[in-house]
Amino acid sequence: MKRYLFLVALCAAFSVSANGLIAPYDNPEFFEQNREPMRSSFIVYPSATQAVAGSCYRKSPDYQSIEGDWNFMWFNHSTDPRPTDFYSLKFDDSAWSKMPVPGLWELNGYGDPVYLNIGYAWDNTFVDNPPIVPTHRNHIGLYRRNIEVPASWRGKQIYIHIGSATSNLALWVNGKRVGYSEDSKLEAEFEITDFVKAGKSNLFAMEIHRWCDGTYLEDQDFWRLSGIARDCYIYARDKAHIADVKFVADLENGYKDGCLTLSVDVTAGVKYVDAVLCDANDNPLYKQRFTPVNGKISKVIEVKSVKQWSAETPYLYRLTLAIPTEATAFNVGFRKVEIKNSQLLVNGKPVLVKGANRHELNPQRGYDVKYEDMVRDIQIMKQHNINAVRTCHYPNNPIWYDLCDKYGIYVVDEANIESHGMGYGKKSLAHRADYKAAHLIRNQRVVLRDFNHPSVIVWSLGNEAGNGANFHACYDWIKSYDKSRPVQYEQACHIKYGDIQKNYNSDIECPMYASYNECTKYSTNNPKRPLIQCEYAHAMGNSLGSLKEYWDIIRKQPNYQGGFIWDFVDQALAWKDPQTGTVFYRYGGCYNDYDPSDETFCNNGFIAASRTPHPSAREVWHQYQNVWTKDVDAKNGVVEVYNEHFFRDLTNYELHWSITHNGKKVLSGVVETLDVAPQQRKSVNLGYTADKLAHLSGEIILTVNYLVKHNEPLLEKGHCVAFNQIIIKNYDAVEQFALCTAKRVGKLTVNQEDRTVNGEDFEIKFDATGHLASYTLRGKQLISKPMEPLFYRAMTENDFGVRKRSGNAVYYHSWKMFRKPLWTMELFVMEQQLDGSVEAEVQYSYSELGMWVTLRYVVDPSGKVVIKQSMKPGNHKIDVKGMLRYGLAFAMPKQFDRVEFYGAGPHESYIDRKSSAPIGLYNQTVDEQFCMTYSRPQESGSHCDLRYWMVTNSAGNGFKVVSNILFSASALPYNINQFDILSDDYRKYPQLLEKDENTYVNIDMAQQGLICQNSWGAIPLKQYQIPFEEYEFEFVLIPLK
Repeated sequence: MKRYLFLVALCAAFSVSANGLIAPYDNPEFFEQNREPMRSSFIVYPSATQAVAGSCYRKSPDYQSIEGDWNFMWFNHSTDPRPTDFYSLKFDDSAWSKMPVPGLWELNGYGDPVYLNIGYAWDNTFVDNPPIVPTHRNHIGLYRRNIEVPASWRGKQIYIHIGSATSNLALWVNGKRVGYSEDSKLEAEFEITDFVKAGKSNLFAMEIHRWCDGTYLEDQDFWRLSGIARDCYIYARDKAHIADVKFVADLENGYKDGCLTLSVDVTAGVKYVDAVLCDANDNPLYKQRFTPVNGKISKVIEVKSVKQWSAETPYLYRLTLAIPTEATAFNVGFRKVEIKNSQLLVNGKPVLVKGANRHELNPQRGYDVKYEDMVRDIQIMKQHNINAVRTCHYPNNPIWYDLCDKYGIYVVDEANIESHGMGYGKKSLAHRADYKAAHLIRNQRVVLRDFNHPSVIVWSLGNEAGNGANFHACYDWIKSYDKSRPVQYEQACHIKYGDIQKNYNSDIECPMYASYNECTKYSTNNPKRPLIQCEYAHAMGNSLGSLKEYWDIIRKQPNYQGGFIWDFVDQALAWKDPQTGTVFYRYGGCYNDYDPSDETFCNNGFIAASRTPHPSAREVWHQYQNVWTKDVDAKNGVVEVYNEHFFRDLTNYELHWSITHNGKKVLSGVVETLDVAPQQRKSVNLGYTADKLAHLSGEIILTVNYLVKHNEPLLEKGHCVAFNQIIIKNYDAVEQFALCTAKRVGKLTVNQEDRTVNGEDFEIKFDATGHLASYTLRGKQLISKPMEPLFYRAMTENDFGVRKRSGNAVYYHSWKMFRKPLWTMELFVMEQQLDGSVEAEVQYSYSELGMWVTLRYVVDPSGKVVIKQSMKPGNHKIDVKGMLRYGLAFAMPKQFDRVEFYGAGPHESYIDRKSSAPIGLYNQTVDEQFCMTYSRPQESGSHCDLRYWMVTNSAGNGFKVVSNILFSASALPYNINQFDILSDDYRKYPQLLEKDENTYVNIDMAQQGLICQNSWGAIPLKQYQIPFEEYEFEFVLIPLK
């Protein structure tokens, strides 16, 4: 394999501070001193039999951890007086504090975490002036620790590995300067052979600055923390050793045979290298002794009838390379990535990218993400049918790629470059010659490190950093170095930035937050590139409405192949209240009132920081599923099963089916064998016929679930990977409403003065404003707060974000108008009818909005109350775009703490986020309704497509609601004022919500959709809006006695 020289900066161009540290803020062309050249990630072992593939050093006896507590001194400002000889052997650090390594300063009592989406952490105190960074609050951390180097390492070459240091790192050993490194998301390795004494204790000293000139390239949308993360260790190697290994495990002959192109670099003294390639069962397929020529070995190894690697079938071979003094091993996945006919192909197949963006963040430890955290994240991805991850916006821990290789995740591997705060125009660092070397080496190093991983199928040049000569140089270098993968860069997208020569440097059309129309237009107009959005479906708070609509387009258009949801997990930091022990998940602005902040914009995950799935995660799971069921002749038990996988059949899945009648199961069965090849469809007979259903009246639904038959890696037997429902006989809402509202003969007593209606065992009362204020049943009060029209909901993050986009801000202002509109009761009449019922009518005028609302109540002798809410817009002087909901709200005493419903569930569902919610009969508690995992309280707990809704106490008393349409409802334990961000009583965290004496009930014709296109101005698709127009909504309130 052809090797390329790094573009490196001239070491003559640096300055030195008083204590010997290279000033990190005055020359962007100086970013390393004595740092080891980047090589592929691998660990060496004493022998081939001991060698283990992967980047975990802990299994090798030739490595020693330097993790643990270090002596530590912290300075608030870079101009603060500090010792100039702290690295000296004679320096006394006995008064210093301790800092864990790895460990982030701000999470260990030094400074405050800062969250920003755009802009630098100094934005409110310093004007951007690259490469200069401020001295004010540019914290500095000094580290010292004595470490004993094993005597057995005497005569060997010894290295130190610091996995990640933010923002830079200067190193001394035994009082002597070793080197310097920038790029906080790639390891810094230095050879320290000449600085240490084997068999003795050695003084290691480090200095880290919060900010340096490289910080201008690290303006990612994440928490700004400082310190050390990832693995830190020292290790020893013989002078004669394997220096680097690169290989391409390709496919040929129609993707049937493997071709391993191997390049090995060795140091002087290595006479030969023994290579062994084994299959997953340790059977050797190839053995050969190679003799290096001029320190290099280049070989091509052919493997017939190879087993392919893919995210669905992550088959790994093992390559072991050994010399007399050491050995190392690599996982090898044979796969081919290419672009043909404007499609991204893996092993010749146009795979669908069902992806998510993922930041490296642990809520307790920040950037310090452990092996167990990574495995858990991949398990959650597998459980939610995610097959791809973008390492936003920097290279991840090397172990992450090992795990993606092992478990099967496609990776878009992104360089640590984002200069968002400098904009995309003339000031962008993409154009500055003095930052060219830094752009290039950050891309080179990630490619050189992660080159051998089959999971890495695309390189990404960076994120939101403009486009220009510097990125052109990066693209050109990668394309010349690696012929086996495409390269992408979102700032070179044609959809957003035009099909112009400047934007040649992306092989994939990878915009962020392209609209449905933009995606359709591009993919239907002879696209030049495959369309895979690098970010889409902004999952902030109660979100991911209309995710289905994106995937409807993706599954229709062959060149639109998916995207990466923004993002996987909420970036919240856990904080435990020392007084109460309550754990809060903090977001931007929660630590002080002087740092800049973008508040909850860090929390865009469909998984909470605690790794609890938000309700929206079910929508991801469903839209990303790989098995689909369609109706062929469902009434006779015949369905079509479609296998959307590209590389695996369905033999390890069982089809579990059930027939429900009005929500209750009447038939069920299992199809144990599913013989459906990838990308194929097959009719399956479930084993029942129409005569089994002939006697059933009402709604009949077939539900099909696909369950794992035998344990798979990270997925246990019984895990459900997909579901679909087929309605065999529709629910007739009009018929059911008529049955529920059939009049009963009886006697009612009306008191006009008190506005009361009395029946045999109940009393209903309207208050002075005409609201239904009381319903007493057998002496027990069912209504604790009056029933009132409600056209507003506690804003979701996406609702609230609409205010940020001037073109759509009018919608936000319209919604606000319905929050507490001024109204006047214009009419109240109550009359007994000839049939014995009592009818009351109330009219309200809303002068500001120019509308009329009429409520008509019909009380039946049985105690049922038929309620019809009508709205008519009148003449209004202001532009009213729409409402967030249309319905009524009231409260019941808190003892009514149970709900039963027949509709979409079990999780919350909304008009544009319900495809994952099967229609069924559900019994839950009121406490379960409000989603406590949203980082900021907001609208929550609604259920749509309801056939009926019940709120009861433990004895079964309460109300049942039925309408002549499918409707929505919720029952929450909290007053809306506590989770409405516009309220004076708004609670910043869900843990601060307080219950009172009520259960708050909403009965809605509909709520507006949740949106997912973005969280800063997008409004729902037209079909999911509630325009300001005439409506009627009718339902019956049935007392449960």
